[in-house]
Amino acid sequence: MSIPAHGKRAQRRAQRREDVLDAAMRIIVAEGLGALTIQRLAKATGASVGGLYRYYESKESVIAALQLRAIGVFAEVQRDELGRGAEFLAARSNMLLPHAAALFSALVSITSYLRFELRDPERHRLFDAFISASEALVPEAAAQEVDAAIRPLIASIAARLDGAAECGALSPGDGVQRTYVVWAAMHGLNHFRKRDRIMPPQLRVTALREQTLLAFFSGWGGDRDRFAEAYAQLASFEALELQRLAEQQAQMATAETSIAAS
Repeated sequence: MSIPAHGKRAQRRAQRREDVLDAAMRIIVAEGLGALTIQRLAKATGASVGGLYRYYESKESVIAALQLRAIGVFAEVQRDELGRGAEFLAARSNMLLPHAAALFSALVSITSYLRFELRDPERHRLFDAFISASEALVPEAAAQEVDAAIRPLIASIAARLDGAAECGALSPGDGVQRTYVVWAAMHGLNHFRKRDRIMPPQLRVTALREQTLLAFFSGWGGDRDRFAEAYAQLASFEALELQRLAEQQAQMATAETSIAAS
C-alpha cells in the first residue's frame, strides 16, 4: 500500500527536522552551545536561513528540541537500567533485608543520571545545560514543555523513595521534594568530576557521592547499616553496568571499523 503524498511530505519534514537537530548537535559537541546560531546551522545543513525557519522558528526552539530529544533518550536509559536493577535485586533477594532492598532501588534510580554521562556524554551535556545555565536558554513556553518531559523521570525516582518510606526504610516525607533535593546534589557533584584528577581519593566524586547520599538517607530516617548494605550492592550493580557499557562500545567500534574497511 502506497503512502499518500501528504504522508510522504510529513515524513520528509520530520526527517529534515531530525537532520537539523543532528547538525546542531555536531556544532555543540565540537564548539559548545555558544557556537550555535541559525546562520551557522543553515550553512551546516546546506539550507538558507529562511528555509531553516520553516522547521524551527529560532535558535532557542532548536535547543528546546535537542533537550527534549536528550530527555527522551535518558528516559529510555533510566527505564532499562531500572529493569536491570530489579533483575539484579531479584537474584539477590535472599541476601538483602527488605529495608536494604528498598534503599537499593532508590539508589539505582537516583544515580542513573550520573551514569547517563558515561553512556551518552553529548546528550547528557544538553540535559545538564538546561538545569545549570544561569540564564534562560529557551522561552518560558518551551521551558514548560521541557519541564513536563522531565517530570516522569522525577516521578520514577520519587516513587522509589516513597516505597522506601512505606516499608519503613525511610521516614515519611514528600518523595518529589526529596527527589529534587537529591537530584540537585547529584547534579552539583557531577560538576566536581573535572577536579578528580587533582584531588585525593576521599575527595573525588565517587567518595563524595557516597557520603552525600548517606547524609540524605540518614536525615530521612534511614538506618546507616542498611544504607551500607544497599550501597555495596549498588557498587556491584554499577560494575556490571560499566562492563556492559564497555562491551557495547567495543562492539560499536568493531562495527564502525568493518564499515570503514568495506
